[in-house]
Formats: sequence, structure tokens, C-alpha cells
Amino acid sequence: MNNNIESQIRQLKISNAILAILVISLFLFAFGDRQNKRFTEISVEKINLIEKDGTIKMIIANKVLLPPPTLNNKTLVEVPNRGPGMIFYNEEGDEIGIPLWWQKWELHTFIY
Repeated sequence: MNNNIESQIRQLKISNAILAILVISLFLFAFGDRQNKRFTEISVEKINLIEKDGTIKMIIANKVLLPPPTLNNKTLVEVPNRGPGMIFYNEEGDEIGIPLWWQKWELHTFIY
């Protein structure tokens, strides 16, 4: 009986040590490397630049994912043949400027 209890205590100590190592490893991996990452190349279809509160400030997107123009939180008429571009937004969430690249990569800029 005494042997059985000692064996169980040994197993508990081993399992506690393994669990402690796993928890410490989790914290090291989760909160450890907080440096900015550097990439040589990134391929994306859309990037949303947001504030801490989730407000969108800028969107970079291909022509399929570029959202239609907005004013006073209302979607305006869809622009036909709208190419890829960047959209900038003000504090109210209205589009305030957009450089677009259309037709042979000529820069067309619209500021509302």
C-alpha cells in the first residue's frame, strides 16, 4: 500500500513538472518575440489599416476587393472599371482621397 502511494506521488510530481514546462513554454512563445517582423515580399489582395478602436483609416486593395466610395456612411454609386488602389478615410468614416491606377498604370487621383 505504501509503495502504491509513493508511486502515485512520483507520477503526480512528473506530471506537474511536465505541465509546468508546458505552461512556461506557452508564455514564452505567446509573449516572447514582440519585435517587428521584416519580410522581403508579401503577397496580399487587401490590406486594412485600422486604429486601435477598429476604425478603418486606409485600404489598399486589388480591383475586386476595393470597396465602393462612401459619404456620410452611405455607399455611393459603384464606379465602373475601378482599378486597384488606396482609399483614405476621415474620422467619420468617409472616403477623403483615393489614388487609382487605371489604363496602362497612369495615376489618376481623386480628392473629395
